[in-house]
Amino acid sequence: PYFCFTGPAENKTSSCSTSVLDSHHNHDGDLNLCTKSGPKIPHYDITTVHLSELEQHLECLLSLLPSTKCPLVLILDGLDQLEDDVAARIIRSLPSPLPDEVQLIITASSNCTHFLQSIESHYSEGRASVAKKSGFVCIQLESVDRKQCGKLMESLLKTSRRRVTSGQQALVNQALTSCCLPLYARLLHAH
Repeated sequence: PYFCFTGPAENKTSSCSTSVLDSHHNHDGDLNLCTKSGPKIPHYDITTVHLSELEQHLECLLSLLPSTKCPLVLILDGLDQLEDDVAARIIRSLPSPLPDEVQLIITASSNCTHFLQSIESHYSEGRASVAKKSGFVCIQLESVDRKQCGKLMESLLKTSRRRVTSGQQALVNQALTSCCLPLYARLLHAH
């Protein structure tokens, strides 16, 4: 896995740069990384980098990249699976409130209440006016029963004029029994 920008840093006003933290993404050549001195540094293995270095890169991303023409969307998935102190430190390293051109999406399991509380306290500071100003919204995806997911799947198939065989339907029913989220039904439909 590695952390990189794609696109030249000097052209940040005319083109949209992207930050990638992805173990499945291959990239050839040198990458412009956000550093105080601005030299070109080849991509590096994130496992050898300290969290403080990543915090500096994130701070630089937030100050240089976002614009009204090219907003920055940060998606932090699975932070709740890290050790509590690491996840909390990552949350504390994010600015509150976020710049207008930055959107943050954090996913977490609903049974990780300590982690969810640290996110909420960082962005709302216990005051509704601050939460509203910072744009903080917590959305809990509720489970629905298998029957409701089945109806959603049926509706999606009908809308797209597709059908499933009886064998496929048995597999769909089995899958929806194990996970009754509408998103899961939509993913099943997509594939």
